[in-house]
Amino acid sequence: MEQKIVEYTVKGSGFFPYDMLRYDASWPARSEDAGALDPSEHGTTREVTLRSSLNRCPTEGRWSSFGWCVQKVTQVAWLVILSAIMALPAFAGDREKHDRSHRREHHNYIIERQEAYEVQGTPSDRIIIGRREIDVYPDGSMYEGNALVGVKHDE
Repeated sequence: MEQKIVEYTVKGSGFFPYDMLRYDASWPARSEDAGALDPSEHGTTREVTLRSSLNRCPTEGRWSSFGWCVQKVTQVAWLVILSAIMALPAFAGDREKHDRSHRREHHNYIIERQEAYEVQGTPSDRIIIGRREIDVYPDGSMYEGNALVGVKHDE
């Protein structure tokens, strides 16, 4: 069963009935609405827009028992669509991370260093520390990927 998200506005004064958030499975729609829940605002009449994930409208009778009235109710979106939209950045980030690791895995830094005349020949040693792979060349230079990480001096 799909679950819809309902947006509704309540208007009232006095202390905000926080228990209604639990009862109607609601939360403030925007940060301004969250600020309107502040107990220091209890003397002023204010409107608060809330969202609920219940498959029904908010309980107007219960809201009115606290001195607040439900003014406007609209269906915002289907939760399935909303979840898919919220997940898109995560998928894009995973794809980008995969692309970077894939490129790095198949990149030949040894040939690139030789073409740039940074080193002569091939590495004489490779030091592996965890996931780090450090190539040591006959002249003592030490590279990790494209970065010079040190120079080895023979004693």
